[in-house]
Amino acid sequence: MLFRALHFLTNFWIIFLIFIPIGVLMGVYEFNIGNIIAAFFGMNTATYNTEWWFVRCYLVLLLIFPFFNYLLSKHKIYKKFIVLLIYFVIYLTGRIIIKFLGSNIFLDSYFWYLRNIEILSVFFIGMVCAKYNVYGKLINFFNDKINIKLVSIIAIIISVILRIVFQNSATTMRADFIVVPIFVFSITTLLYNTSISKFFILMGKHSTNMWLTHTFWCYYFWQPIVFLPYISTAVYVWLVILSLGTSFLINLIYIPFSNLFFSKERRLSYKGYFK
Repeated sequence: MLFRALHFLTNFWIIFLIFIPIGVLMGVYEFNIGNIIAAFFGMNTATYNTEWWFVRCYLVLLLIFPFFNYLLSKHKIYKKFIVLLIYFVIYLTGRIIIKFLGSNIFLDSYFWYLRNIEILSVFFIGMVCAKYNVYGKLINFFNDKINIKLVSIIAIIISVILRIVFQNSATTMRADFIVVPIFVFSITTLLYNTSISKFFILMGKHSTNMWLTHTFWCYYFWQPIVFLPYISTAVYVWLVILSLGTSFLINLIYIPFSNLFFSKERRLSYKGYFK
């Protein structure tokens, strides 16, 4: 998990060191060394980019992963209960520290995710689906019973209708936890083994870079360029092209750096520390 965290942070830091100085030079951001250091380590990232909230979320989930993975293992129930108890002790310790020492940027930024039931439950459900191949089993089940393509189309239509119904509602976020997985499952099933699936595979490979950089284009630095097409659909496509191109350029730096410091040979030398 430490290896994965460093791999992700290296990618994030490269983007950070490219775009934040650009923002300072353009006058979009004020030069504040405290804010820069905090954001560099995933805290107060909204100071520079509101879409970077998931940076610390991802890091926290990586730290939580061993606990959840143990709960899904074949160990005895009482051992799983002890691991779960340790998790709650860690969380309560953090809350006690915050209560007696006051607000702390590190603890406030990271410990919040340890009690976010929605995020934790989605993460755990995802682990369950991956471990027990839920997606593959559902595909086999529907293929034996009815036409899986037809089921997918119906599910997509229902998902879109539900999303429209719950739009601007207080239950929107909770509804998304149900609607989005069904939508993604259905779309994936429809596009599996089709020519267009290669496009989505490409987008998946660049998704992290695109998420980390697209708001610099459309919100902070170069809005006039992004909105040149004027028509909303064309603007969206143009933003995707700009973000994808940006990702390719970032990878010109990231991939050689990653190959140098995170090669398989170096990973073996870290055995016992990087997993």
